[in-house]
Amino acid sequence: MAQLLDKRINIEVKRLDESVDERIDTLRADINSDLDSLMRKISFLTDAIQAFQPENEDTSCNLVFQKLNE
Repeated sequence: MAQLLDKRINIEVKRLDESVDERIDTLRADINSDLDSLMRKISFLTDAIQAFQPENEDTSCNLVFQKLNE
C-alpha cells in the first residue's frame, strides 16, 4: 500500500513539475517579448531625440537683438 501511495505521489509531483515548467517558460517568453518591444521603443525615442539635437550646432549665422535706449 505504501509503495502504491509513493508511486502515485511521484507521478503527481512530476505532472505538477511539468505544468510549472511550462507556465514558467510561457511567462519567460512573454517577458522577453515585452522587453524586446520596450527596447525598440526606447531606441526609437533615442533616435528621435538625437534628430532634434544637432551635434555641432553652427552659431555663425545667429543673430542677437538688443533693445537700445532712446
